[in-house]
Amino acid sequence: MKCPNCNAETVDGAGFCPSCGHELKNDELIYCPNCGELTKARASFCAKCGFKFQEKYKSSGVETRSVEFICGLIGSLIGIIVALIILSSGLLDTRYSGIILLTLSCIALASTIFLTKDRKVGGAVLIVVALILLANTNRFGFIELIFIAIAGLLAVFRK
Repeated sequence: MKCPNCNAETVDGAGFCPSCGHELKNDELIYCPNCGELTKARASFCAKCGFKFQEKYKSSGVETRSVEFICGLIGSLIGIIVALIILSSGLLDTRYSGIILLTLSCIALASTIFLTKDRKVGGAVLIVVALILLANTNRFGFIELIFIAIAGLLAVFRK
């Protein structure tokens, strides 16, 4: 892309122009790299030549620093650690709980990572995992349940 201030070539997704230091905002106009026409930065195609802009501007995912991502990551990692502790205890009566908790924690971790690609699908899977945890959990998985439920609900319902 080109900087709307000095027309210098910039790296796609850059926050500032490397030549003039101008802040590159998503709602600004940018130059089409194909024909030079000024176009809205959030556009999918150039209005003049039809050049298709990169899809990363159209991502429906969440940022890795978002509340949803962090809650999902914390909940998943807590669940994996607790499940490994349960499984290493060697008690047969808790082994089933440990296997379920480990499986659901791994699914939650994968869904949390998928949140960066698609917020709604990743959030829906996290909500399903939280509901299964609610139905099958004992005192071991309750903290994980809270974090995963918060992450799933925020991902699905937050704009």
